[in-house]
Amino acid sequence: MIRNVDSEEITVKYRIGWLAAVAFGIAGNISLFTLGPVLQSVGKIGILLFIVGMIVAWIGGFLWIKVILRHQDKVGGVAVNCFESYRTRSPLLLTLVCFGYWLSWVVQAAFSAQFCATAITEWLSLTQISSMMLSIGIMIFFIGCGLVKLTIVARIIVPIACVTVLLSLLSGILPILAGNVHWGEQALMSVQLPFAGWFGYLTVLMSGFYLVSWIVPAYEVTTCLAGEMKNGEKNIPKAFIVSGILSGLFFVLLPIIWLSVLGFDNLIADYTAGKNWLNFELLFPGFGKTFASTCGSFLIISFMLCSGIGSIVGPSRTLVQLAEYGLFPKIFQRRLENGAPWIAVGVAGLLSILTLYFEAPVWLMSATNFGYLSCMIIATLGVWLISKEGTENNVLNSSRNIELSTLVVCGIWFASIIFGYQQYGMYAVFNGILFIFLAILPYAWRKVGDGFQKGEKINWHSMNISLRMLFFGVTLLNVVGYLLALKQLPQTGSLVVFLNDIFVTVVLTSIVIGLLLTDSVAYASMQIAAVSRQLSQTTMVELVQAMKALGRGVLEKTHINFKKILLKSNRKDELGIMANSFDELETQVESVIENIDTTREQLNTAREELVNANQLLEKRVQERTAELSEQYIKLQTEMAEGLKTKESLAIASQQLLKTARMAGMAEVSTSVLHNVGNVLNSVNVSISLITEKITKSKISALSKVVELMQANSEHIAQFMSEDPKGKLLQPYIAELSHHLTEERESALRELKSLDQNIQHIKDIVKSQQSITGETGGVQEPLVLKKLLDDAIEIALCDMGSKGIHIKREYLVEDEVIIDKSKVMQILLNLMRNANDSVLSSKQPDKEIIVRVEKIEGDRMSIKVIDNGEGIAPENITRIFSFGFTTKETGHGFGLHSSALVARELRGSLNAYSDGVGKGATFHLILPFISKATK
Repeated sequence: MIRNVDSEEITVKYRIGWLAAVAFGIAGNISLFTLGPVLQSVGKIGILLFIVGMIVAWIGGFLWIKVILRHQDKVGGVAVNCFESYRTRSPLLLTLVCFGYWLSWVVQAAFSAQFCATAITEWLSLTQISSMMLSIGIMIFFIGCGLVKLTIVARIIVPIACVTVLLSLLSGILPILAGNVHWGEQALMSVQLPFAGWFGYLTVLMSGFYLVSWIVPAYEVTTCLAGEMKNGEKNIPKAFIVSGILSGLFFVLLPIIWLSVLGFDNLIADYTAGKNWLNFELLFPGFGKTFASTCGSFLIISFMLCSGIGSIVGPSRTLVQLAEYGLFPKIFQRRLENGAPWIAVGVAGLLSILTLYFEAPVWLMSATNFGYLSCMIIATLGVWLISKEGTENNVLNSSRNIELSTLVVCGIWFASIIFGYQQYGMYAVFNGILFIFLAILPYAWRKVGDGFQKGEKINWHSMNISLRMLFFGVTLLNVVGYLLALKQLPQTGSLVVFLNDIFVTVVLTSIVIGLLLTDSVAYASMQIAAVSRQLSQTTMVELVQAMKALGRGVLEKTHINFKKILLKSNRKDELGIMANSFDELETQVESVIENIDTTREQLNTAREELVNANQLLEKRVQERTAELSEQYIKLQTEMAEGLKTKESLAIASQQLLKTARMAGMAEVSTSVLHNVGNVLNSVNVSISLITEKITKSKISALSKVVELMQANSEHIAQFMSEDPKGKLLQPYIAELSHHLTEERESALRELKSLDQNIQHIKDIVKSQQSITGETGGVQEPLVLKKLLDDAIEIALCDMGSKGIHIKREYLVEDEVIIDKSKVMQILLNLMRNANDSVLSSKQPDKEIIVRVEKIEGDRMSIKVIDNGEGIAPENITRIFSFGFTTKETGHGFGLHSSALVARELRGSLNAYSDGVGKGATFHLILPFISKATK
């Protein structure tokens, strides 16, 4: 059953080893049989060109293998794996040359089938069978090999390749052993000149080198299957090195031996006579003509079979990889269940069959090989571009040797195209370029299809299309100019050749530079446009919405989905500057988004802490209220023991309870309760003394005197003058009167003291009412001195009992308009803070200065100065922060809330200190609005 699968679904069970890859690479050595055309074109110096070309190909191979190892999971050869080098520069140029690379192998497959059919026909004398039909049949066999599992094809091609290599070795070794080698034959390096002069030498040498340049690097076809090899890290280099060595055998050793055995004239005669193989009796001596002919035929047939199978199976992966990179229609990615890329193989096979059917001329191979050599140049140039990147994990670490090697190899091959191509006719030049540019159609198909799939329309006014149309227009003008100039010159001679070389140079330079320039500019523009669209249509919109949500406190809607797309342009022109500017803008936007995320997290944390603090405060208020209720009940019991003070104490107790409940939300209630408790101690003492005096009073004896006098009322005078008891009555009354008078005076004194203490309680309660009364938050006239005294009075008991000296410096006597409740809140916090500071210090003279004065700008200054433990320099900027405290039992709310209240009053609160142990100054500045001014 046939089922389509994608390339990534290919499993390891379909992979091959290094030996099979070498067998497929034999396809690149078929051009050994073009030795005759090369020598006919340039003379014996063609052997030297083979040697130089092989060295250049080995240098290129050393560079290519590094690229292949960088992409071990990719297929299609070295050029297509330079995609990352051309992705931002010119993916179209890469597509063109890779398509030309594939097309050259398609034509080679057709010629391999034709040569194979001819060899079989003449070897077996099959005169009744049409050579074309046999060629097509062989071509169908090649296609079938491309459609089966790769491991099965490997089992077929490895034995054929082994026969090929064995016979090739025998063709070189046997003549040496038989003594048929004439080593002096190749010593004379003659040159066939098309015209006299140095330019004739240059032309013929470059023509020959052009042939050599698309012959000897062909062993790189081994890398077309790199992504389908087992253990690529180890096997890819092994297969590539072995293929390179075999190419040295086929293109260096064998040409030298064959030329020495057969002679230059015989090689040329065989080729011009239309024979495609050599005099095998000389190459396989000592075994008879039949055996030699059989060996020669097997050599030709096995070579052509390896070439045809390798040309279909390997390079077809090039189109697959182009499709995976998004440069060719997706349909070419499709594979059979066995892993065979049936679309790519089918198209290659169909074109090969058409080539055979229409009997394409030999110049077709020359034209298509233009694409092959161009591909090798682009691949080597891609190596140079990768080496310049300096990216992480770059196997091509930039070095002068690698850069120089790539440039030398590219220069040699480019020169061979320019100065050698024209010898095979400008018709081949035009067709070679045309064949390459056919790739524009599938490239455009893929790009347009991807755009429609994304819902994008073709923008005919885009920079990409405009620049490419301009490029094609300039190229067309070059062609027209060349044709016009050619009409004005003779059709032969060095001047025409020179003009052809100039034309090829201009066209190739226009293609390479034009596409690189236009595509790189277009790519950079599209990248910048994509980033700008993301910023303007998505990121900035979400950022504005997030800022608004943050301002409203809706933290859940402050999330921003931002994906940073760095352009990282290496361009030095305006586009590069713009790209780098967008990178900086994205970095700034990312920083803003990170700050918003951090702020959101901090606000969430602060909100949770605030909720927890509020719950803790409510719990503390409930506990404090319960404690005050208990104290109130106790106080009520003590007051019930009083006699005449019961009503006053009840009123004071009610007022105290009300005050305690209202003060339960702030720590000020502690000071009030402490002061009231101190006064109540005096009240209890006074009540106890009065109770004791009343209990021990002599007034009960007065009733006895009254009873005695009433009993003797009828003769009271006689009783008091004659009765012994009556005689004692008068002095007793006098003494009793004296005692009662003393008791009365003592009671009055205690009652006066009791009244003063009760009044003190009233004053404390009144002072507390002034803080928490109904006037809070209302501007009202008051004497600032009295407000300060009230604040000091609340803390006076604690501070005075511990030897703290309070120094008042009041320089403002005016009555001012002020929010009494809020200012009192600040002053109490400052006084308590100063109190705690001086108590915890080791200063012998503990002092707090309260200074009030008017300053410039209709403002007044209130300073609370202490000589306590001071403030550390690192804490001076944090002391007003929410939750910051250096006290073990502190909560960090007092100074923070005081600073906020001061700001509400259009004032400020600051702290100053010279360091630890040197005291501190808290400076409150408020607007000065006198009652008279108001």
